[in-house]
Amino acid sequence: LGAAAVLKRWIAEWAYSRSLVRTSSPCEIISWVELRCSDRLTEPAVVGLFKPVLLLPKHALETLSSRQIEAVIAHETWHVRRRDNLAALLHTWVQILFWFHPLVWKIGGKLVQEREHACDEGALQDGCDPATYAETLLCICRRSVASRHSCAAGATGGDLSARIRAIVSARTPSRLVF
Repeated sequence: LGAAAVLKRWIAEWAYSRSLVRTSSPCEIISWVELRCSDRLTEPAVVGLFKPVLLLPKHALETLSSRQIEAVIAHETWHVRRRDNLAALLHTWVQILFWFHPLVWKIGGKLVQEREHACDEGALQDGCDPATYAETLLCICRRSVASRHSCAAGATGGDLSARIRAIVSARTPSRLVF
């Protein structure tokens, strides 16, 4: 029953994510990843595994500056580059199989935090201004306090205060080697 409940939740989130893509409209922004806009969305997100789609909320295009939109796109394209949705799907299957183990859920939360930190670092390496990037993150999080979807890599995952501290402290990320 526990595994069925976790699977049912994931299927519902996946169906909702797909409906967001179907009801969205193309954006007029050029990017190497497909960009679409939605008025049903409160935070930017990447949906899909094999043909990822970057969904932007329409309010973000109206309220954010062009540099802030570039920062959002830089962050979200790092989710695509890193194949974070695939990693999240694999962990979801682990959660379905081992739904009863609290360590699996704790690891899931830690994975979300680390994915967000890695994409923040990638966006900063791509040349985003740390102050502008942190301000953008705060603007987006103000609008999307309770809208986290598990089937989409989004901007508000992880510990927000830790992310902001890391961004503005200008710490250089350590490179992982095999």
